[in-house]
Amino acid sequence: MTGTLAVIVASYNRPRMLSECLWSIHGADQIVIADDGSDFDVAALAGRFDLPGLELVSNPPRSPERRMLEPQNGKLINRALKAVQTDYVGYLCDDDLFDAEWPTNARAALDYYRDFHLVRGDWRLFQDGETRKNAPLCKFGFQPPLTAGNFVHRVSGATTENCWWGERSLAVHDCV
Repeated sequence: MTGTLAVIVASYNRPRMLSECLWSIHGADQIVIADDGSDFDVAALAGRFDLPGLELVSNPPRSPERRMLEPQNGKLINRALKAVQTDYVGYLCDDDLFDAEWPTNARAALDYYRDFHLVRGDWRLFQDGETRKNAPLCKFGFQPPLTAGNFVHRVSGATTENCWWGERSLAVHDCV
């Protein structure tokens, strides 16, 4: 059996970065963009790509200051997760990119290791204009955390085991 894979992309007010992020996703069966109230037409931007099973889940437009005072990201990600129609799901922030083989490899690992709920990969750091090919591994000084772009889990973790995102989350609140 080969499981299907969705990617939830968390986004807010970064059209160039969102474009680059969407361009980096290969091998997914569904893309769900979770937009936290951007002031540009996210649907029009996403429409420029050939994205499988595209869904858009969004909050009403709001300022960066309001986002910090009223954290809605956890609720938004949970709404996006409820829109997922696949066996597995990964996450990507609009300022992150997938390695070309990551979705396929993560799916293959979960297909092979049927008892695993989640797989995690490495995280590399590079700046605008630098090539990703030889980017160094991030050094955290501890076991790398689960963060957008480096883990994929079974959707059943949420739907069957009731393990959802914290609804007061401030995640994805980068400065604009």
